Amino acid sequence: MKIVPTFNLYLRTLKLTMKKLLFFAALSLLLTNITKAQETPVKTDPIVVKMGDTSPTFQTGIPGFYQYVSNGMKNHLPRESGKVIVNFIVEKDGSVSNVTLDGSFNKRTDKQLLKIFENSPKWAPGIINGEAVRATYKLPITINP
Repeated sequence: MKIVPTFNLYLRTLKLTMKKLLFFAALSLLLTNITKAQETPVKTDPIVVKMGDTSPTFQTGIPGFYQYVSNGMKNHLPRESGKVIVNFIVEKDGSVSNVTLDGSFNKRTDKQLLKIFENSPKWAPGIINGEAVRATYKLPITINP
């Protein structure tokens, strides 16, 4: 009959061990979630690639925008022909930001081209699910003096 008290002692020890194990597992899970929450960056509006219900558009369309760029470049044309890709973001309010060039003409022409895009009249923003969104845009610019 000594087996029964030993077995009861074993069960009590097992219960205590299980309680400790569950406590530490729950504590570990809680601490993991807290550290993940601290690592999560502050949510900002994502930049949406040119896909959705409506892409950003210039007031008078792309031909009108090319005319706007052409008028701004009249006194700043390079001596040689060339092509660059202008990357920019059309913000929710239609303003243009983050203008960069893939390629280059020369410092003077590049600076003027950036200035033209940065001072661009407002665009109609991209629309997804009825809401204005930030959208990236790429526009090739070819100059033949």
